[in-house]
Amino acid sequence: RTEKDVAELADLQKRIMKAVAPLLKPGGSLLYSVCTFTEEETEGVAQAFLGEHSDFIREDMRQGSPLHWLELFDESGALRTWPHHHDGMDVFWAVRLKKRAVHDKEFP
Repeated sequence: RTEKDVAELADLQKRIMKAVAPLLKPGGSLLYSVCTFTEEETEGVAQAFLGEHSDFIREDMRQGSPLHWLELFDESGALRTWPHHHDGMDVFWAVRLKKRAVHDKEFP
Protein backbone atom coordinates (compact mmCIF):
# COMPACT_ATOMS: atom_id res chain seq x y z
CA ARG A 1 0.00 0.00 0.00
CA THR A 2 0.97 3.58 -0.50
CA GLU A 3 0.74 6.37 2.07
CA LYS A 4 -2.27 7.67 0.14
CA ASP A 5 -3.97 4.26 0.44
CA VAL A 6 -3.41 4.20 4.20
CA ALA A 7 -4.84 7.71 4.59
CA GLU A 8 -7.89 6.82 2.47
CA LEU A 9 -8.50 3.60 4.41
CA ALA A 10 -8.19 5.37 7.75
CA ASP A 11 -10.70 7.98 6.57
CA LEU A 12 -13.11 5.25 5.45
CA GLN A 13 -12.77 3.46 8.79
CA LYS A 14 -13.49 6.71 10.67
CA ARG A 15 -16.63 7.25 8.60
CA ILE A 16 -17.82 3.68 9.23
CA MET A 17 -17.33 4.03 12.98
CA LYS A 18 -19.10 7.40 13.01
CA ALA A 19 -22.05 5.82 11.19
CA VAL A 20 -22.42 2.88 13.58
CA ALA A 21 -21.87 4.79 16.85
CA PRO A 22 -25.48 6.03 17.12
CA LEU A 23 -26.76 2.47 16.68
CA LEU A 24 -25.31 1.30 20.00
CA LYS A 25 -27.38 1.39 23.16
CA PRO A 26 -25.79 2.81 26.31
CA GLY A 27 -23.54 0.11 27.75
CA GLY A 28 -23.06 -1.47 24.32
CA SER A 29 -19.62 -2.28 22.92
CA LEU A 30 -18.05 -1.53 19.57
CA LEU A 31 -15.12 -3.71 18.54
CA TYR A 32 -12.86 -1.98 16.03
CA SER A 33 -10.47 -4.42 14.40
CA VAL A 34 -8.16 -4.21 11.41
CA CYS A 35 -5.51 -6.35 9.77
CA THR A 36 -2.78 -3.72 9.67
CA PHE A 37 0.00 -2.30 11.80
CA THR A 38 -0.11 1.32 10.65
CA GLU A 39 -0.53 3.88 13.41
CA GLU A 40 -2.95 5.86 11.25
CA GLU A 41 -5.35 2.91 10.83
CA THR A 42 -5.07 1.60 14.41
CA GLU A 43 -4.55 4.05 17.28
CA GLY A 44 -5.17 7.00 14.98
CA VAL A 45 -8.69 5.89 14.10
CA ALA A 46 -9.52 4.91 17.69
CA GLN A 47 -8.24 8.19 19.13
CA ALA A 48 -10.05 10.26 16.49
CA PHE A 49 -13.28 8.41 17.26
CA LEU A 50 -12.92 8.92 21.02
CA GLY A 51 -12.10 12.58 20.46
CA GLU A 52 -15.40 13.06 18.63
CA HIS A 53 -17.52 10.74 20.82
CA SER A 54 -17.24 11.62 24.48
CA ASP A 55 -20.01 9.13 25.21
CA PHE A 56 -17.57 6.26 24.50
CA ILE A 57 -14.71 4.94 26.61
CA ARG A 58 -11.90 2.59 25.72
CA GLU A 59 -11.95 -0.77 27.48
CA ASP A 60 -8.94 -2.87 28.43
CA MET A 61 -9.46 -6.16 26.62
CA ARG A 62 -6.99 -7.96 28.89
CA GLN A 63 -9.66 -8.09 31.57
CA GLY A 64 -11.51 -11.38 31.35
CA SER A 65 -9.19 -12.81 28.69
CA PRO A 66 -7.55 -16.21 29.13
CA LEU A 67 -4.10 -15.98 30.71
CA HIS A 68 -2.42 -17.57 27.69
CA TRP A 69 -3.74 -14.69 25.54
CA LEU A 70 -2.15 -11.92 27.61
CA GLU A 71 0.95 -11.78 25.40
CA LEU A 72 -1.33 -10.75 22.51
CA PHE A 73 -2.26 -7.43 24.14
CA ASP A 74 -0.29 -4.22 24.20
CA GLU A 75 0.17 -1.99 27.25
CA SER A 76 -3.13 -0.19 26.57
CA GLY A 77 -5.18 -3.39 26.45
CA ALA A 78 -5.60 -3.50 22.67
CA LEU A 79 -5.07 -6.79 20.85
CA ARG A 80 -1.98 -6.64 18.66
CA THR A 81 -0.44 -9.57 16.83
CA TRP A 82 2.78 -9.71 14.84
CA PRO A 83 3.85 -12.63 12.59
CA HIS A 84 7.43 -12.60 13.93
CA HIS A 85 6.26 -12.66 17.58
CA HIS A 86 3.16 -14.86 17.52
CA ASP A 87 3.95 -18.05 15.61
CA GLY A 88 3.29 -16.64 12.15
CA MET A 89 -0.10 -15.11 12.96
CA ASP A 90 -1.27 -12.37 10.62
CA VAL A 91 -0.89 -8.74 11.66
CA PHE A 92 -4.01 -7.83 13.60
CA TRP A 93 -5.12 -5.00 15.90
CA ALA A 94 -8.37 -4.57 17.83
CA VAL A 95 -9.77 -2.26 20.48
CA ARG A 96 -13.10 -2.39 22.32
CA LEU A 97 -15.01 0.85 22.85
CA LYS A 98 -17.99 1.01 25.19
CA LYS A 99 -20.84 3.47 24.94
CA ARG A 100 -21.22 4.97 28.39
CA ALA A 101 -24.31 4.17 30.38
CA VAL A 102 -25.99 6.74 32.61
CA HIS A 103 -24.56 5.01 35.72
CA ASP A 104 -20.95 5.19 34.43
CA LYS A 105 -18.92 7.60 36.56
CA GLU A 106 -17.62 9.68 33.67
CA PHE A 107 -20.87 10.10 31.76
CA PRO A 108 -20.89 13.65 30.33
